[in-house]
Amino acid sequence: MKIILFGDYHYISDHNYNKDLECYDYNDYFRDMKREFNEFAIGEIFKEEADYYISLGDLTNVGLKDEVEGIYKFIENTGKLDRFIHVFGNHDLYTNTTEELAAMTNQKYNYSIDTQLAKLIMLSSGREKDPVNWGGYLSDEVLSFVEEEIKNAEDKPVIVFSHHPVQDTVMRSNYLNHYIESDRNIWDVFNKNVRLFIAGHTHCESIRTIENLSFVNLDAFLDHPKYSVMNITEDEIDIKSVEIELPEKIEEYRKKIGSNMPHFRFTMTGKGTTHDRELNIQLKK
Repeated sequence: MKIILFGDYHYISDHNYNKDLECYDYNDYFRDMKREFNEFAIGEIFKEEADYYISLGDLTNVGLKDEVEGIYKFIENTGKLDRFIHVFGNHDLYTNTTEELAAMTNQKYNYSIDTQLAKLIMLSSGREKDPVNWGGYLSDEVLSFVEEEIKNAEDKPVIVFSHHPVQDTVMRSNYLNHYIESDRNIWDVFNKNVRLFIAGHTHCESIRTIENLSFVNLDAFLDHPKYSVMNITEDEIDIKSVEIELPEKIEEYRKKIGSNMPHFRFTMTGKGTTHDRELNIQLKK
């Protein structure tokens, strides 16, 4: 089984807005530039054939209707929307409830996919309509669901996908608003037959293994255009990062778009080493 993963994308509206979401129009040049950038970027992310394509959240910048419709149209144009999974992030929920976003995107949340080789669990960790507290939260109900799914996985490896990471695992996951909060001990829930926890949010590439559980974090696409390829067999789980080489014009567009967005700023220190980009988990001893 092959899965393409990409981190925080932050697709922005054709109608710009300030930090208070008061709208004003971009000029035609900026809209055309944004269209060319996204046609190229989404085309690159989706060009490889895979079983699933997973956005780890913050696919949009603030979740406005035209942002959601805009990015989904680019994905639809690849012909692979039926294999696309959107893990909701805090930016996606700045202007939506989780239910509203699920209805708008025809996506599910807090659910599992039981494949022949692994159980995949998709979690929505973002707080609704709260740009002040942009950290993650999982309720007791959601954690109980995770425990039940883990128990029913039997001998299959369990892989959890979330926008926010677990506290004090990957780089910056100990910073305020950079991790999942809960009323329960999250570690006690996930450290039971979960082999892999994949997240974004921190805008940092980072991999860390604690005991038998590996944590993988992807950085923001506008910071470092890339995606990761995860291959799962009966014997192993293998993850490798793929750099996207941008043509000179598209690279210039990337810089201009990222420099003119409220609720986003470049994180130039998020790019990791090879150890933060590649992981191999042997499933059979």
